[in-house]
Parts: sequence; structure tokens; C-alpha cells
Amino acid sequence: MAFSADILGEAVVSEAEADAYAQRYLELLNDLGRVQEEWRSLGDSDGLLDWGFAAKVNFSIKPSSVCSQMSARAFDQSISTAKERLRPLLRKAMTLGAHICFDMEHYDLKNLTLALYRSLMEEPEFRGYPHSGTVLQAYLRESETDLRDS
Repeated sequence: MAFSADILGEAVVSEAEADAYAQRYLELLNDLGRVQEEWRSLGDSDGLLDWGFAAKVNFSIKPSSVCSQMSARAFDQSISTAKERLRPLLRKAMTLGAHICFDMEHYDLKNLTLALYRSLMEEPEFRGYPHSGTVLQAYLRESETDLRDS
């Protein structure tokens, strides 16, 4: 059995609320990190992985939940602000061996979310981390191209 944890209510209207969401995600990761030590691994594993390849802890985050001013009209600023809030979460995920998924939101933020994910995962600190991903909406005509570009 596997799961992915998410904190619902991603629409934030202030930076204080965005900070609170980021803190809630860190608390969630801390809690899951503690309890995963008690979970028995399946198959050959180093303790953090199940079935030898899947992270025991999986969580999904909508980038706009940690950035109140996320807007395609302010593309570069949105990416910069979101990256500042997401880096600590990625660092924590890496220490736990957790999988982090950037969840896709409404269409207006699709390209921003994909660019944010690529940009973060190209940073030397995160490059090569095997337990990350992003959601693509399969019903969109450009999803195949987005997948190839990822």
C-alpha cells in the first residue's frame, strides 16, 4: 500500500498565509519522517524505500500554496518567490528520502509550474534527486510535448 499526502486549500491570498502553508508542509514532513522509521520495508530496501525503489513518504504540493502572488504575468518573479519557499521543503524531502510531486493546478499556471519544477531540479543542490515529479494533465493536447520537454 502506498499513499501521497497533501494539504488541501491551496488558494492563498497573502504571504503570511503562504508562509503558514510552507510551515505546515515542513511539519507534515517532520511527522511523516518520524513515523516512517516504524514502517517495515517491503522487499530489498535500505529502510527509506519500499519495493526497492519507491519512497515510503510521498507528498504533493501545489506551488501556489506557498506563493500568494503566483501569476503567469509575473513569470520570473513568481518562480523566484516560489523557489525560495520550496527549497526548504525539497531539502527536507531529500533528508527523508521522500518523494515530492509538484501538483498541477488550473491551466493558467501550467507553464509556470513546469518551468518552476525544471528550474528547481536543475539547481546543483537538487539535480539528480530521483524522488521528484510533476503532474501533467493528460487531457490537454500539449501534454505530450510538455512531457518530452520535461
